Amino acid sequence: MIFALLDRTHGNTYVDDTMLAEVVPRRNQSGMQDAVNAVEQWSTVNKLQLNADKCKELVIDFKKVKHHFDAVSVSSQELERVDSVKL
Repeated sequence: MIFALLDRTHGNTYVDDTMLAEVVPRRNQSGMQDAVNAVEQWSTVNKLQLNADKCKELVIDFKKVKHHFDAVSVSSQELERVDSVKL
């Protein structure tokens, strides 16, 4: 949706509250860092800047034995992992 809006926007562009989500099946690896890298690259090309201090990572895992996920980073800054978010 953001991409479609930007195609029709002229002048300054401001995007807020973008969310990435993924489902990681058992015994698979997360692709979240690749997705964040793609958003970061897109943002740079479109002269937008991600604020890593305002980005958070929320992992929801209902398994008894929790899966370990590597930290996600923006501009080489590791994102804060939180237990809950306010929508």
